[in-house]
Amino acid sequence: MIPSGVPTRVDRDQSGDLISPDRKDLDGQLFETFADCRWSIRATPVQANSRDDLREQLTAVEAGGVFFTTINKFAPERGQTSVPVLCERSNVIVIADEAHRTQYGFRADLDTKTGQTKYGLAKYMRDALPNAIYLGMTGTPVSLDDRDTEAVFGTYVDVYDMIAAQEDEAVVPVSYESRIIELRFNEAEKQALMRVGRESLRTGPNAT
Repeated sequence: MIPSGVPTRVDRDQSGDLISPDRKDLDGQLFETFADCRWSIRATPVQANSRDDLREQLTAVEAGGVFFTTINKFAPERGQTSVPVLCERSNVIVIADEAHRTQYGFRADLDTKTGQTKYGLAKYMRDALPNAIYLGMTGTPVSLDDRDTEAVFGTYVDVYDMIAAQEDEAVVPVSYESRIIELRFNEAEKQALMRVGRESLRTGPNAT
């Protein structure tokens, strides 16, 4: 998915990619995968260890780069309600992995414990990278009142469905067969259940 109103063509030799999952284990897995194929992406991936480290990595070059960091690094510092701008580059493509989970929270909520207004991590990420292009990747987009994946990222760029996965032999065919299960009771059990039901109706739910 990619939002409307932003360039849909970017010079791949000039753009920088920021891959942002929402868990440390996913961050590590993706980083290792990209590191193993750096010859193909023509770049050496960098994994940011902190917000300051990410700022240094993004601003060290004017173009290019493949960076990894979790979305949690965009949360405000303790006691703060906003985040600083980390990079104003317009050629950064943020690839949000598992985009259906944490890419929300653009409306303000009141923290009843602190009395402060707070937002979701997606809003803070966009405050920190205001000119970036955002691309969402998910296998389970959602459409709810407060969480709508397509409303955040725009229309679908590409869909890899189960039919395509079966054709690629990535998954085995899935078949569904509906069945009617017959419940059988012997006459004694049937009569016992009916007596219990009649007794419940006679005495009511509050009977002792």
